[in-house]
Amino acid sequence: MEKSISMTPFTTHSYIDRRLLKAASFYTARKIHVPQSIEEHLARKKEILDEVKFICGLDDGLSFSTKTPCVRNKKHYHGITIRDVEIETLPGLHLTGNLYMPGSIRGKLPAVLCPHGHWKNGRTHHDASGGVSMRCFQLARMGFIVFSYDMVGYNDNNFLPHAFSPELKKKCDLYGISIFSLQCANSLRAVNFILDLEEVDGESLACTGASGGGTQTWFLALLDERIKYIVPVCMLSSHFQGGCQCEEAALLRRKSLSNFDVVASLAPRHIFLPAVTGDWTNMNPFYEIPRLKEIYALYHAEENVESIYFEDGHNYNKRTRESVYAYLLKHMKNIVPSEPVEEDSAIPPPPAELLLHTGKVPPPPSPEKIASSIELLKKNIEEKVFDKNIPITELKKRNFDKLRKIIPCDADCKDIAEELTSYTFDLPGMKLSCRHLCRRDEGDWVMALFVIPEKITSSRSFLIPAPGKVEDFFDNNTPCKLLKTLTENGMGGVIIELTATGSREKMLSFAARNFDDPLDLAFNDTIYSMRVQDILTAKRRLEERDKIAPLLIAPSPTVPEALAASVLAGNMPGIFDMKNTDDSLWNEFCHYQPHIMRIGGIKGLMMLADSRENIFVSPQEKYTENFMEKAHIVKEGFPETLEAYFRQNHIF
Repeated sequence: MEKSISMTPFTTHSYIDRRLLKAASFYTARKIHVPQSIEEHLARKKEILDEVKFICGLDDGLSFSTKTPCVRNKKHYHGITIRDVEIETLPGLHLTGNLYMPGSIRGKLPAVLCPHGHWKNGRTHHDASGGVSMRCFQLARMGFIVFSYDMVGYNDNNFLPHAFSPELKKKCDLYGISIFSLQCANSLRAVNFILDLEEVDGESLACTGASGGGTQTWFLALLDERIKYIVPVCMLSSHFQGGCQCEEAALLRRKSLSNFDVVASLAPRHIFLPAVTGDWTNMNPFYEIPRLKEIYALYHAEENVESIYFEDGHNYNKRTRESVYAYLLKHMKNIVPSEPVEEDSAIPPPPAELLLHTGKVPPPPSPEKIASSIELLKKNIEEKVFDKNIPITELKKRNFDKLRKIIPCDADCKDIAEELTSYTFDLPGMKLSCRHLCRRDEGDWVMALFVIPEKITSSRSFLIPAPGKVEDFFDNNTPCKLLKTLTENGMGGVIIELTATGSREKMLSFAARNFDDPLDLAFNDTIYSMRVQDILTAKRRLEERDKIAPLLIAPSPTVPEALAASVLAGNMPGIFDMKNTDDSLWNEFCHYQPHIMRIGGIKGLMMLADSRENIFVSPQEKYTENFMEKAHIVKEGFPETLEAYFRQNHIF
């Protein structure tokens, strides 16, 4: 034979998998869709809420620490009292801040939560553009109880950094641990803390913050409807989503979730939206606010959307604060000022040394302290994955539902195209044909080598995801023992090259994605999920042709994808070579999948794939404990022992 086995050469851009060209970021402008009915709005709100709860780990239920909040160091400052607060939210996560209270309290008072945002000095910050401490002080003087709390890694919250290093972020994302999710947990704990105070009116709670504090404000309001008055300052935009780890978690935005979508889901609650000409809120009066009012109009509550617009830069400055004071007095204390509520400029904001718990900014967390906190958070997640108090059927269903959210693949993909190529080969006992499979209108590109035996006697085809190039299954045009065994027994099938593998690896150099950007996976699908889809796409094509699902045969390097595809497909039997397969594979570029350890990684996928039709070859003992005892384990190696295994078990 003159030519060697090879896939279609990668030569032009027309062969690029279009999924690699769909790149979004926090600068991607989103088009606003206005629902046409309350039912449509509520359905979208549920979808958004479910997604954010999943990203935050709230779908499992968040068990806050039962330790009593530590409220200490009563300090007096110009007629108000300020106390230091420290709370263990979760093992490994703490909430710190200041509680501001009027000096004289009669009856129950309205309360305001104040996340500070990305001001240099956090909750103690005060300058011409933003005054966090002044805002809290003035609100307390007006008769509000105020809790100003730190973002993770700011001021007294020095258990974890505010931004994980690339290496730490990658490890944490596998468990769904993110600065975003941790801050949402702290914000929820802040709500519980302030509403537990006997002086607080539980029906009158507001939250306000600027910039990153605005992001915290609306995500908290989404997660907790006890927030009645919502004041995110200088943040709402449908063309900018926030560029910090505390605003973007892995997988959060992959379904085109915009900040406007979150704010719109808060309807019909009261919301006040200060905006300016000098930042990304520049189009609020012309684009976001009119459309937000259209959504509120479904509830006949357009008046619940209020806004101001200044010729100014990004801020929460004196003028903006004074407008917020007037808004909160009007709605929460039924006081309508006859003129703007001016700050008392004669009194300076509380000094930082008064607000900080030890009088000074503590040192940043040590590597040991960070590692200890992360281990405690991981342990909390791992205990839920294999909860021994939950029946195995219920546990498997819960983890299966999570898997579908982690990897939102098209398992049905009922519209497959198969393009023939000019690359065909005749070998002794078989014919080979290179083809291209894709889902119509999706632009994916699955390179497939169809293997056709001289005589087909099996009704079931095989499907093999290649660890590398398809030519690796041949040596000088001689098929490997596995292919000989399959074809000699009358079974045909297909070998596919997965995304970023074999001839498809070259496509990565043309990708529009920045894979080194730590926020990339907040907006875009993983290579791993594409590879799972590749298997599902090939499976569907064979199923359409043969009227029966193929036998999935997974060499060791492709087991993470193959296991997930087998589970999501539901009806595809598989043989998985577990030799050298463990959770270290998740650290590799092609296998990396955030949140995967929330279902137990390899062990969890094996649990979900455990059925009489699936065979695990040479699994490590740690992956066969407890619930895996009844799994059908083959202790021989792969692929040399498969021939005997196939014959012995009459697979063909």
